[in-house]
Amino acid sequence: MNRHGTLGPQAGRRSRGELVLKALAYSGATEAATALTELEPALYRSFNLVVADRNEAFWLCHRGDEKQGKIEVRALLTGISMLTDRDCNDPRSPRIRIWLPRFRSAPPPNPEADDSWSAWIALLASQAIDSKSDPESAINVVTQRGFGTVSSSLIALPTGSYKLSGVFLMLGVIPYIVYGSFTELLKCCPLIGAGLVLLAVDLVARFGAQVTHTANASAMPALYLCLVLTLLVIPVGAAPGKLLAKFWP
Repeated sequence: MNRHGTLGPQAGRRSRGELVLKALAYSGATEAATALTELEPALYRSFNLVVADRNEAFWLCHRGDEKQGKIEVRALLTGISMLTDRDCNDPRSPRIRIWLPRFRSAPPPNPEADDSWSAWIALLASQAIDSKSDPESAINVVTQRGFGTVSSSLIALPTGSYKLSGVFLMLGVIPYIVYGSFTELLKCCPLIGAGLVLLAVDLVARFGAQVTHTANASAMPALYLCLVLTLLVIPVGAAPGKLLAKFWP
């Protein structure tokens, strides 16, 4: 993520988005973190990045816009840590100052139980702010200037030889669409894709009607049907995934 005061691109520097792709090119967190620290810092604006696998987790920090120097790497210790656009667990960040104690005091989820994530889901959905802070201090940020939270994810990885599958919970624009595992999410992709196709068909039909001036009462029900089906197919996509998961582990 961008560090404080460095939002957006800058001429002569590469996109920080490519750092994620570079990290994913390696098989483990240690290997990825080591490789990323060897990149030329001057090529990027400052950033924070977490690289983790089932055994280890690292925080990578590049302070290029604040002070020049090598990309730093630090191991994240056992327990709950929080990272924003400042340093890890940095109380200068209102979000960390307000929310880190709340996450640490909330009941920790048990990845083996479907209903054990409720406390963390509630925290991620909260728009509450400190009376002395701005709206961006909330976990679920909503502002009047087009800046805000688009989606949130909860991810659990089994450690060592633990044979449970990973858990991926996605809280998106349609609240609380929950996928119990990565494979479950993949099984839902065709349905999600179908919803997006229907949305595209609807938009094309509406655009065509405006261009040709042929929009009439008989055509409108079909257009509205496309839109309704779109809104239904995307959230319903999670249900077949859960059903298929029982037969396709």
